[in-house]
Parts: sequence; structure tokens; C-alpha cells
Amino acid sequence: MQETSLLSRHRDHWSALFGHDWMSETPSIIFTEIDESELKEERGDTEWLINRNGKNALHSFIRKNRLITAYPSVEPIHFEEFNLLQVDEWSPSSIEHTVHLEHNGMPLRTFCKNVWEMAEGCELGPIKLGLSGLVYRLTPSTSKKGSIKNVDGRNDDLTSYEFEGGILRNVEKAESFYHLGWFADLDILGSEFPPIRIWIHKKNAHSAPVEGDVYEGEFWLQSCLFTEK
Repeated sequence: MQETSLLSRHRDHWSALFGHDWMSETPSIIFTEIDESELKEERGDTEWLINRNGKNALHSFIRKNRLITAYPSVEPIHFEEFNLLQVDEWSPSSIEHTVHLEHNGMPLRTFCKNVWEMAEGCELGPIKLGLSGLVYRLTPSTSKKGSIKNVDGRNDDLTSYEFEGGILRNVEKAESFYHLGWFADLDILGSEFPPIRIWIHKKNAHSAPVEGDVYEGEFWLQSCLFTEK
């Protein structure tokens, strides 16, 4: 895999940030926002840049003046202890990672946005982290039970999920990168996971989300290792 091809793995994730039809309206916004990013860290020949907009952020990595990859993230606000079982690299670039987790016996795979930030890596075993996600689709549901399972076919190492029986809490109307939507905490009925902080673009929601109502849908699941920084 060539380094310059890594950006394509996030095509669906940009749809979750900018709306399902973003390619027909604002495909250049990614590069515009990258140009306005600030240097977060320089490590060897790799530069890590971030453009924060409210509780969302755009991360980009440049090596020898070439864009290696870029992806959006949502900042989690709830942190809890998980069991870290495995860390997989998405490519030889060593920038993007999938982490395999366990929480009260339930397995989970997430895109961990700050493994690269932890210069010494992270040790397997008990670890504190927060969950967040970007929603592809949100629809009202009458489900009385909660479920969550991997979605194949999005080329992101099975870190996208579909769910039923999701309850929204702390719904907050917001604007991010000039797009309108909502932030909310998502609880899956019957799940032991801590609340998942999600971003919902208005184009990806059937209707304005209502706190306490039940929903089903799909989202890209991220995690963030707890750090004192």
C-alpha cells in the first residue's frame, strides 16, 4: 500500500462528519481545513497537524511534504477502564491503529486516535480510555433491546458498527466546520459500555434527535487513551 493511498480509507468517515453527500458539495473542505491546521508535534520526518473546531478535530500527517493520511475525530468526555487485548497498525506508517478491547466480557474494536501520540506505545492489560463516534445514520426505533455489531465493507478494520436500542442523552445542537448537527451521549440498552460521545450531522439523521428517545443506526467508533497531557 502506498502511503498516499491511506486517505481513501476514511471516505465514509468524512461522510459522517460533513454529511452523507459531502463529496458532491464540499470535497475540497478537507484540504482547506488541513491548510489551516496547527502543528501539534514533529517526530522524525513526520508532522502531526490538528485543526480543532469545537469538540471535533481534523488530524493530518505529513511526511517529506506529502500528505500521508487525515481523519476526523470526536473528543470523548466519559473515561472508564477497559482491558486492552491487542493493537493493530493500519499500515507500515505506524500512524493509525485499531485497538481490541474487552469490557465486562464484551469485546470491542475501535479506531484509537492517539496511539501514535503515546511515543512509547501502550501496554496490554487494564487501561483507561473514552469512546466516541461519528454517525453515518440515525433513525428512530421501537426496539426494546440494545445490540451492537461490526459492519463490514467500510475498509476500516471493522471499527464501524450498527446498533439498535440506543438512547440519547445530553443532546446539544452545534456547528462544526461550518456544518450543523448535534453532539450527544449514546447509551446502548443492556450494554456495560460507558456513554459514547457522538457527532450527528443533520443530513445523517432522520429527524432532530430527542433526548431519551430510542434510536438505531450506524457509526464509526473511536477511542482515546486517557492521558494527563
